[in-house]
Amino acid sequence: MPKYEKLKRIHIVSPSFFKLEPINLPFYFFADCIDLSMSYNPENALIIQSDRTILLEVHSPRAEEAREAIAPFAELVKSPEHIHTYRLTPLSIWNARATGLPINEMIEALEAHSKYDIPEAISQEIRTLGKRYGLAVIEKSEDGNHLLLKLADKPLAE
Repeated sequence: MPKYEKLKRIHIVSPSFFKLEPINLPFYFFADCIDLSMSYNPENALIIQSDRTILLEVHSPRAEEAREAIAPFAELVKSPEHIHTYRLTPLSIWNARATGLPINEMIEALEAHSKYDIPEAISQEIRTLGKRYGLAVIEKSEDGNHLLLKLADKPLAE
């Protein structure tokens, strides 16, 4: 049975051009469902969402640095005035791996520039998609007249 606790204070978190202000709210919540220990770094520019969307706050002090860090593996979706939207896709991660970018560097870039902890599902998905790179390779045959599909393991061939 979930434990009920009274929440005495909650912070409203908004983009960096607004203030972070505590307000008093008299309501109850399920203590098992909410993690109030989430880290928050207001200097960082990224908000990573579990749907693989990355929001970049343009007016953040580290926005340009964050943009450069995620550009190799995230696709720009839209760029209105204050918040730019990026998306992680299987193709963007594959392209980053094709240029030689290691999986750990992608995850470290997100962790280094994120305002909040990145969702575990995002880290797992980057690892899963990144490990797919190089499992199937098309090469020319020795005589140069045919293409050969080389697969990393037998289950992949089936």
